[in-house]
Amino acid sequence: MKNSSRETNSGSTSRLDSEAVDALAERLEFASSALGKRITTACASSASTLTPAQYHLLAMLGTEQGGCRVTELAEKGGVQPSAITAIVDRLVERGLLSRERDPHDRRVVRVSATPAGLDQVRCAHQAVRDYLRPLLAQLEPDELEGLIHAMEKLWRLAEDSAEEN
Repeated sequence: MKNSSRETNSGSTSRLDSEAVDALAERLEFASSALGKRITTACASSASTLTPAQYHLLAMLGTEQGGCRVTELAEKGGVQPSAITAIVDRLVERGLLSRERDPHDRRVVRVSATPAGLDQVRCAHQAVRDYLRPLLAQLEPDELEGLIHAMEKLWRLAEDSAEEN
């Protein structure tokens, strides 16, 4: 296997070469995809009846006081407004979201999670925690701390990258 980092004169390592980054990206993609599928399955087998896209949309709205415009949700989700509109329509029909005119600008429609929608999110969150708890318990504390630190850093870098584009 090719050395994935280079030694500098001071003995510290520098960034990974592109081949090593590609190999690690492939491993991360596989692991995150496989774990994501397992988590999705755990959510699907819970009392929650949400698709992954519906879950993510409701989870985003659950943290927004006063709701959001569809264009804001699309921007946060990195998708086209038409994709969000279709999901919103289904969730409104099920009573999990509501649409209301903005009291300050009647042209604006805001989408908010209903109490029933928030209950579905809580149920899905609990299913994820119930699934992950025994897995995480098998990691050593330093492994767990390293995993969380790396995931949070990767998430921040992805957020920064999205803002630049």
